[in-house]
Amino acid sequence: LAKKNPKLLTDALNAYNRALSADFTASTEIVAAAANNALRIYNSDPKVILAIKLWGTEDERPNSAGHQRLLEANQLIKLYKQAGFNVVSPLNPAFDKFYKYNAPEPTIGG
Repeated sequence: LAKKNPKLLTDALNAYNRALSADFTASTEIVAAAANNALRIYNSDPKVILAIKLWGTEDERPNSAGHQRLLEANQLIKLYKQAGFNVVSPLNPAFDKFYKYNAPEPTIGG
């Protein structure tokens, strides 16, 4: 559906993010389902796939939607595992690839 209307992809990701935020300490099942579904969307998003392909090349586009979503996936998988949810409900191993796509560290000074 998102191929016909890209807004649906953003709406779905926002819904999963709200579920994660609202239920982070209340329901492991909801958090696990929301994280897995959001990561599934990131994993199949053509823009994210392109961002992965271009990562670290001269064609990399840090301001593109795919690049930003790739960084979101990175942060989501880190948060999920740091909070210990992976012990109770492991994520699909295919999503582990998102670990290596970190945002650059901010620099201090000029």
